[in-house]
Amino acid sequence: MPWCRPGTSCRSVTPRGWPGDTARCASVGWLPRSTLGYARSAIFDPAVKAAGLDGLGLTPHKLRHTAASLAIAAGADVKVVQQMLGHKSAAMTLDVYGHLFPDRLDEVANALDTGRAAALAARTALAA
Repeated sequence: MPWCRPGTSCRSVTPRGWPGDTARCASVGWLPRSTLGYARSAIFDPAVKAAGLDGLGLTPHKLRHTAASLAIAAGADVKVVQQMLGHKSAAMTLDVYGHLFPDRLDEVANALDTGRAAALAARTALAA
């Protein structure tokens, strides 16, 4: 089963007769959808079982969400998470994961207060 490099047409590297329907794999490139079920049953599921995690209902999609959540918790910018997940836009990433990004209104308010205090101090120093 050929894996396609990012930026190449999957149809040009897949054997004749394979459907043109493809799925995006952010780290590898394009993979024919017909191979995804095989990869899950032949590779992913046995690896989960070997790790002793087979009773947890672990799926590749859950791992994807976990990776995104951990990246956000580590301070990753929305554009970084967008690229990591292969989302078309940052808006799509924010629609799905926006609730995980920290509310930074207090930081903004504190920065504005600090700036105002500095400006008032400078004004007072000039007046003296």
